[in-house]
Amino acid sequence: MNRQKNLLLEIVRFVVVGVIATILDYGTYSLLALAIPNSWNPIIETIICTAIGFLVSVIANYFLSVMWVFQNVDASANVKSKKNMLLFVILSAGGLLLGMGVMVGFETLSANVLALDINNWIIDFKVNQFKSLAFWYFTLFFGVKTLIILSYNYFTRKKLIFKAPKENINEQIEN
Repeated sequence: MNRQKNLLLEIVRFVVVGVIATILDYGTYSLLALAIPNSWNPIIETIICTAIGFLVSVIANYFLSVMWVFQNVDASANVKSKKNMLLFVILSAGGLLLGMGVMVGFETLSANVLALDINNWIIDFKVNQFKSLAFWYFTLFFGVKTLIILSYNYFTRKKLIFKAPKENINEQIEN
């Protein structure tokens, strides 16, 4: 029972940190999309905004993960080691590529099927406010991307970096 409670608390902390990271990612992406000239290729704009937003959120996510999220970690894991920091960055890069792929797919879908430029949602929102389809589609697509990456991040980090102590693993197998 205690193991399940600890796991639930860990997942709640992970989600809270995910919300903070998402706000940083969303805000950074949106401000950059607003700052980039409309003459740029939308795919390049999407890649740049996604990459920089993701990197800002990863820095915050790393420190919060080490200090607060993963509290039941095998002492021998040494999560603050250079090796694990590098692994965190590599796994994050995998999430970045996954996120870029998802957002480029959604940008292409919105441009070709919906005839919307989701990267200019802020400008459209200023004119149409909550009637802005670009705003709602961007928010929906960003949310789907976030859920995919949230799942990827939790499972890869838990499995490869923030491993539970062996006795907890054995308890989990027995239960």
